[in-house]
Amino acid sequence: MRRVLTLQQALDRMVPKGLTFAKQAPRPHQQPAAQSDKLTVSKSPPFTPTSYVPDIGQMNQVIGAAFAIPVAAIRTRGVGCCSVRAAGRSRVPSDTPAWSKQKDEQRQKLLGDLRRQRVQEYLADLREAAKITDNRKAIEAAAKRSTT
Repeated sequence: MRRVLTLQQALDRMVPKGLTFAKQAPRPHQQPAAQSDKLTVSKSPPFTPTSYVPDIGQMNQVIGAAFAIPVAAIRTRGVGCCSVRAAGRSRVPSDTPAWSKQKDEQRQKLLGDLRRQRVQEYLADLREAAKITDNRKAIEAAAKRSTT
């Protein structure tokens, strides 16, 4: 518990510095401002709420903050020692009619995948439980004796 509190206090001390940096450094000029404070600026590729983002991770506070704030806004509180700027042209809303057209196809594909997986598991269990004796040599020997 002491370790968690120490970490949280350290992060709380970093938040004002991150907020000051985020406000002072306009988007195209973040690198020089970061170098003066010995900070690192990184740009992530476009991502979804559940995708993995290099240098950030997956489904954490930073990703949640990126989707919770408006485009071009800045947020530092609650995301640890990072400042998040939701950059980009805009968020792309989901296309419900297009998805509705694909829904049955996607459902059938998922069900087919699940059926194939169940059949494979069933066959693997049968192979594991089966007691097989290999009598090919005896049958071949008997066949050779009967033909000679």
